[in-house]
Amino acid sequence: MLSILKNLQGDIVDKRTVMYPAFMLLMLFAINSFASNSLSNFKSEEILYINYEDSLNQNTSLLVKLPKNYDSSKTWPALIVLHGLGGTPFVIEPLNAFIQISPQIKNAKITSQELLDAIDFAQKSFPIDSQRIYLTGFSMGAIAIFDIALETPDLWAACVPVCGRAANLNMIKNADNLPFWIQTGTRDTVVPPQNARNVYKFSQQLGFNHWRYTEHKYMGHAMIINFSEMQNWLLKHKRINNPRKIHFEINHNRPKKVYWLELQKKHNARNGSIDVEIQDQTINIQTKNINSYTLNLNDKLISPTSDIQIIHNGKSIYRNNAIEIFHWDCNSNEPNDTSLNQKHQFEKLLKTL
Repeated sequence: MLSILKNLQGDIVDKRTVMYPAFMLLMLFAINSFASNSLSNFKSEEILYINYEDSLNQNTSLLVKLPKNYDSSKTWPALIVLHGLGGTPFVIEPLNAFIQISPQIKNAKITSQELLDAIDFAQKSFPIDSQRIYLTGFSMGAIAIFDIALETPDLWAACVPVCGRAANLNMIKNADNLPFWIQTGTRDTVVPPQNARNVYKFSQQLGFNHWRYTEHKYMGHAMIINFSEMQNWLLKHKRINNPRKIHFEINHNRPKKVYWLELQKKHNARNGSIDVEIQDQTINIQTKNINSYTLNLNDKLISPTSDIQIIHNGKSIYRNNAIEIFHWDCNSNEPNDTSLNQKHQFEKLLKTL
């Protein structure tokens, strides 16, 4: 069928759309591109094909579908839709509560930077609620979700990978605060369901009650799922900003920030890990092959008016005033800290004035 849409400059754009029968998804091939900063021209459930420049100054594209009753004066949840190998960006037609964003994956897999570039562009162009950014994807897109979301669990509200697998089961530990709904098909011969079964089994061994699993008995390598149920489940979740318990596995030497924690693995170690748990005013930390870490604390995690205790690998290393920033380095005998109590009092004074 042929649909006539408007780009942001108001020009009429001829766009051909086809129904992909295996997935019942609306696919779109575009002739023109997105080029304006105005949000007022958008219409409810409009579909746009957008060309933009990523952080490497390379031209790329994404497909966007706006939600029902779209209003640019309010923020909206966003659903990132990742396509499979050899596919093209697609949007899920039955879903009408999200701003759907489907980036073009150029190579055999999408990198975290490519995905973050697409989201950054979308957030600058559309009123997206940063607390409600969700991920879904099929096949290669689902595999990318396991790779990227488990490396950046603090960025997402919830994930629904379909017919995917996780390359490293150990990384699943990073999703202690990130809900997943894994879906697969019993008849899938491309990415056999045993992959998804293993992932879910491991998540349950970790006690992840916030993870869910559905295996569709008659589904092969496809995305024929209950989209209405998926939408309702996603919308129940918001991004967790200040979890009181964090586990993080790191397998590279680059400094990493996740939630309120920054860390770096030892250079000579293959993998590193850290567990941080806050109970009242006590912070328990367990590390393995970690070179350094920094805690960026706030008054949602600890009381700024009471002393705190920090225990590192079973040894008490700090017991004094509440602090905003605590830094530990394996090459230093003394931790560095900044008083949270002083900052809290200063903020109160500013509000009083």
